[in-house]
Formats: sequence, structure tokens, C-alpha cells
Amino acid sequence: MFTELNSILDIGKEGKLSNEFLVLSDDGSVDGTFVIHHFLSLFLKSNRVCFLSLTQSFAHYQNVAKKLGTNLSDAKTENKLTFVEGLRELGNCLVGTVDNETQQSSVLESGAGNPFYHVLQNSLPQLFKHLKSKVEGLENVDKTPVTLIIDNLSVLLTIGVTVKEVLSFIHYLRAYILNRGLCSGSLVLFTNNGNTFEDEVNSSVWKYLTHSASLILEVSGLSSGYCREVHGELMITWPESTNRRKKKKKFQYKLSEKNVSFFALGCLQLFYDLLFIHYL
Repeated sequence: MFTELNSILDIGKEGKLSNEFLVLSDDGSVDGTFVIHHFLSLFLKSNRVCFLSLTQSFAHYQNVAKKLGTNLSDAKTENKLTFVEGLRELGNCLVGTVDNETQQSSVLESGAGNPFYHVLQNSLPQLFKHLKSKVEGLENVDKTPVTLIIDNLSVLLTIGVTVKEVLSFIHYLRAYILNRGLCSGSLVLFTNNGNTFEDEVNSSVWKYLTHSASLILEVSGLSSGYCREVHGELMITWPESTNRRKKKKKFQYKLSEKNVSFFALGCLQLFYDLLFIHYL
């Protein structure tokens, strides 16, 4: 995980979060998934994690996590992590339903026990039940709170699931994960906010999420365009619904192989201006 990001988020030296609803996004102009990798590593330090990936394979997350000092294979072996290969499952379902309507019907019937077949039919209750069983499986190990992370909700909208169905899915996930007494965990959702390409579908889901989140992170590209020394901007919002007073922080960031650096807005520009003046 990125210790500098923990410091910015005021999480503390122990790096612990509990019973939180975190909403993460990028705007499509830059890749904001570094925040997903950060929170995956962070929550594995003190919680068990159920991770649903709709965008990448386990090998991808494992390779990135190793660079951050976390071994996901070991976490799976120790029953600290359950990884749901949503991308692979959806791919298998799609391959089996492309021939014709007759074959599609028979494949869906034969795959009735697979929640991802129902996803392709614009129905998410079976996926909710599937994730619930995974969370409860982890929880039964030692009653440690379980964090559920999903990357990326926008995929559901892309494959044709309606906004209404996605919002209902989010509502039930939030109610289940955050309201379980001593076993209450955290919910972390990543999505595209639709800001760059005026995507009303993703934007409507994003607005719904931000109304109930306890922490919001938005990754976006630079308004000034490409810059070699700065890769984008990160907006952090603590809504009024939390115990903290509502506030926002905005930073510029630069990604490297194993780390991410953050700067106050205009900090690098000021540095280069001073450097230029020095050599005049």
C-alpha cells in the first residue's frame, strides 16, 4: 500500500479502517486503479477480504500487490482473501451465448446455478447471494470483519445491466456489509464516474454512490493536458454523513513502479518556475 496516501487520508500509523463505505472512481482519461490496489493491501492487513474482479485476472492483482509488499496467493492460502474471477466467468458465459437464440436459451438454463449467467440476463440477486456466501465463508473462520471490494461496477452497465438493477444491487450490498453488528465490515466500490465523456449512465450511478459514501476518492486527468512529471489529480472528499466535518482535499500525483507521490496543486509548477529563475 502507499503510506503517503494513508497519511493524506488521515488513517493513522496502523492503517486501519472499519465499517466504511468507500467509493472510488476515475474519469476514463487516466487509470485510477492504483487506489483499488492500495485499499486491497490496506484491508488485508487487518481484515479478511472478498474481492470481485470484473476487469482483470487474479495474476494481474497478484503482480501489482507484490510490488506493494503484499502476497495475494499467501492471503488466499491463509483464508484471508477470497477472489471471485468475475471477468473470466462473464467471458465464459458470453462465449457460450453468442451462437444463436436457441443455443443461448439452453446454455442459460444449464448455467442456472452460475450467478454470472443471471448477470447477463440483467438480474443481480443471484450475484448478491453468491457474494454473501463468500463473505460468510470468510467470516466463519474467526469472526473477523470482512471487507468486500468490487472492481469495476461500470462493467455491469457496459454489458447491459440497467441502472435500476445496479442501484438495487448496491443498496443490498451496503445494507448487508455495514449493518452486521460486531461482524460489520467495509464496502469498497470502484467505478467510472462518467465525467470525461458525459456518460449519463455511469454518472447517475456515481451520483447515487456519493450520496451514501463515507469516503470518496476521484482520480482524474490534468485539465491542462499531458505532463511528464504529473500523471493526474486526486480529489478526496469526506461527506457530511460521517463523523468528520465535510471537507475536500485535492492533490496532483505521479506514479512510479512501486509507489505514488502526491503534490499540492501547483507545487511542481512553482518548483520549475523557481528553478528557471535560478538559472537566468
